[in-house]
Amino acid sequence: MRDAQIDGLGRAKRGRRGRYTALVVAAVAAVAAALTVSSVSLAKSAPLVHADALGVPVPATVPPSEYKPAATTTPIKHLVVIFDENESFDHYFGTYPDATNPAGEPAFHAKKGTPKPVNLLSQVPGAAAGKNYINDNPNEYPPVRLSPSEALTSDQDHNYKPEQEAFDGGKMDMFVQDTESSTPTNGCTPEYCPPGIVMDYFDGNTVTALWNYAQNYAMSDNDFDPDFGPSTPGALNLISGNDGGGYAANPTTGAKTSDPSHVGSVGSNGIGTIFGDLDPFYDDCSDTSHTTTGPTGVMTGENIGNLLNDSKITWGWFQGGFAPTTTAAKSSTGYAIC
Repeated sequence: MRDAQIDGLGRAKRGRRGRYTALVVAAVAAVAAALTVSSVSLAKSAPLVHADALGVPVPATVPPSEYKPAATTTPIKHLVVIFDENESFDHYFGTYPDATNPAGEPAFHAKKGTPKPVNLLSQVPGAAAGKNYINDNPNEYPPVRLSPSEALTSDQDHNYKPEQEAFDGGKMDMFVQDTESSTPTNGCTPEYCPPGIVMDYFDGNTVTALWNYAQNYAMSDNDFDPDFGPSTPGALNLISGNDGGGYAANPTTGAKTSDPSHVGSVGSNGIGTIFGDLDPFYDDCSDTSHTTTGPTGVMTGENIGNLLNDSKITWGWFQGGFAPTTTAAKSSTGYAIC
């Protein structure tokens, strides 16, 4: 899902739990993931383990024999989607494919004929010669290139309201004032956080691997997120196009609970729209392996994982910060320890 850091246009970047990159993998078909399950592909559901009035099924694993190899008309066997949460397109690719290439930094030289993306920091369609969003930006600080020695940067306020205020009615000019939360005066060690850090960007000399991926694979250079807010709403939008149909759940019982700071527009059935950063209830690693009292999230709608399951196509969602150190079978709590 996503926290917001800002690109040079002020387009919001999303993220959560630090800077994690999620990999969504599907055999032949498309991406898949859900709040209800985040690490394995499933074809069936088992009877509900935790009490729930709606009877939302608990995902169950199935044997490989349930899945059939899909016939393809191309050599493509797997589709991998890299979802760089917490980062805008401009933060990583704002000057792609042109890197500064100063001495002492990993060099990047694009292949001949590399197409230029749209909406770059370094390009403003129709603007006067020499004008771009680096040297003519409406925000309090202009975007500044970050070097490899400045790669560990501070985060920003990624909540719904600050991001919406930063958009300033479409002017896109209040990102420093409304979303920059770490500064030298309030402390940000060991992160790098000069004033205006929320506007800054990397090039191929620092995010060299990502630029090399872009040289060889497809890149979404003109994609705009339709929602504000942190990681969870962003990831839900990625895999289902819908943040609605969810509710807050007790992390140990799964029962619905009130959580107006994360779920809004709640109906009489206890279901509403998730706009806050809830962990998924059906992931053992959520909320410190379900040992905290904070609510978790459950979705009741359909997502692309369900569609892939119906077609017997395997998939997975892989995200940093969710690696179990003890299996559920060996844990005294019944949940894997992460």
